[in-house]
Amino acid sequence: MLTSLLAFALQSAALPPEDVITVTGRVPVAEAPASVDRLDAAALAKEQAILSLGEALSLVPGVQIVRTGPLGAQASVFVRGTDSDHVLSAYDGIRLNSPATPNGAYAFGSDLLSGGTSVEVLRGPASATYGSDAIGGVVNVVPLAREGGEVAGAIGELGTYEGTGWTAGQVGALTYNFGGAYAETAGWDALPGRIVAEERNGERDGSDAYALNADLSYALAADWSVGLTALAREARAEFDTFSGGPSGFQRAEDGDLRSTDELRVLRIGVTHRPADALSLTLQGGGVDADFEERDGDAVTGAVHGERRFVEGLARYETDPLTLSGGVTFERERAEVPVSFSDPLSRKEDHLGAFLFAQGRPTDRLVLSGAIRADDYEGFGVPVTWNAGALFTLAEGWRVRGSVGTAYNIPSLSERYATSAFAAPNPALQEETAFSAEAGIVREQTLGTGRLSLEAVLFRTDTDDLIEYDFLTLQNVNVGDARAQGAELSARWAGPRLSARVAYTYTDAENRDTAEALLRRPEHALSAIADFAVTSRLSIAARYVRTGERPDVTYDDFGFYLGNDEVAGFDEVALTGRYALTETLTGFVSVTNLLSETYEQPSGFGSAPRLVKAGLRAGW
Repeated sequence: MLTSLLAFALQSAALPPEDVITVTGRVPVAEAPASVDRLDAAALAKEQAILSLGEALSLVPGVQIVRTGPLGAQASVFVRGTDSDHVLSAYDGIRLNSPATPNGAYAFGSDLLSGGTSVEVLRGPASATYGSDAIGGVVNVVPLAREGGEVAGAIGELGTYEGTGWTAGQVGALTYNFGGAYAETAGWDALPGRIVAEERNGERDGSDAYALNADLSYALAADWSVGLTALAREARAEFDTFSGGPSGFQRAEDGDLRSTDELRVLRIGVTHRPADALSLTLQGGGVDADFEERDGDAVTGAVHGERRFVEGLARYETDPLTLSGGVTFERERAEVPVSFSDPLSRKEDHLGAFLFAQGRPTDRLVLSGAIRADDYEGFGVPVTWNAGALFTLAEGWRVRGSVGTAYNIPSLSERYATSAFAAPNPALQEETAFSAEAGIVREQTLGTGRLSLEAVLFRTDTDDLIEYDFLTLQNVNVGDARAQGAELSARWAGPRLSARVAYTYTDAENRDTAEALLRRPEHALSAIADFAVTSRLSIAARYVRTGERPDVTYDDFGFYLGNDEVAGFDEVALTGRYALTETLTGFVSVTNLLSETYEQPSGFGSAPRLVKAGLRAGW
């Protein structure tokens, strides 16, 4: 449901400009008024040997990912300085955030990418189409309607094994897209090397994960079709403790701790097209999310979140007007069967309706807007909206702007969970936000290539922020926040070289205390390039600079110190590939090429340099 806030896409050079696929239809990228990056998973895997969603997101302007270990370990995503629970995760428009997690944030560290998908990263408010959680943005993984396939495998240091495959196409009336991925590593010691030897033993924290997806559409007749979307993924990871050492209150090794994160998604629908301009869809399904932590054989924590939904969607498209809308019913449930907390079993119903419109009053002006009303139990009827405009000044010049509102309903766990460390707060209120952005795009053909330049200014004001109060042991509404900044990017697409450089400035603070928000660097830089040395040999590189930022810090004995500034760091990766035949390619990749030692977040050690090699076959 991203239609109302679609935007300029920074794509791989191998990927031609395409419409952005959404639940409410396809909208031309060049006519969108807000910011979306579109990442082709197949191109990322081929050019950069990227398999995880987290690695892909680290390349997007305005996005920061904080990882506590290898794939499968907890990872949080911050978009334009907003909180990690202000980012909605979706698969083909299906909401994935679990109502059972402590703050409703999605576990971005557990996702692998199939080459038959793309990733749409929307930066800005999207509650007018998605409802709750989408204050900072939306990460939407979309199965692609393309033909072909690929299988790949790699082996590397640290006991690393990776495999992925996908196939997509059409057989008669059936259109299909199947994909899968697997990754395993013995890992590294997630405890920073500066922690004194008494609290560490060099024990490595490993992980393994898999993901499977199936997307089918069958044409029953010229104007009727049925579809199925399914996703299953699981990640297991080892981690260390914050309750270790002689005191029992230190960051220390613990070889018995591990977690399991599972997600299952299913949607079935039918679409009718009574006229060329009109489509009607009725669909329903469910999302089940389970998370478990163990200390040896003992289960120390477990949560189950589920969402069942039914929705009706309509789309009317003519030139120059597009209208789309829908009605959604959801039932959410949170179950906490065992842990240090008391058992919890709660469910709530939610009804929402939205309307989106986009029109072209003139050949140079595109206007869009959306409005949505939701009825959440205990929260009244929040109404959100957004509006945007895009104007072509001259050939190759576009200016755009958008404004909108958004909100975040506290999760069932945030309101009702009870333990020795948490007291329920049923009176917790929703967070609300107002956002605005303005941008300018310059595109020009230079010789045999194409240069694109973009500059964007953004600001989000959030009211009634939810934070944990250590005195009352409750989640409470504590105040307001402001996040503002700028994104600058340049992209080059040529016959032999494709490259992009992006810089982000972020100023995020609590307006009540004037303190900077944690884990939001003021300065961030990313660069990515792919160069065809010969017709067979290509070299790709990527660079990510994360600047200084405030964080929760720990001393060299693993004791909590408080909030303080932590050092910035650089990540460099290099990949080389050689076409052995027309369909078979060998590749070698190196991550953390400079063997940089850093903590992101503070208290968690960085991955060492890793070399892996593999083969990729496509058809």
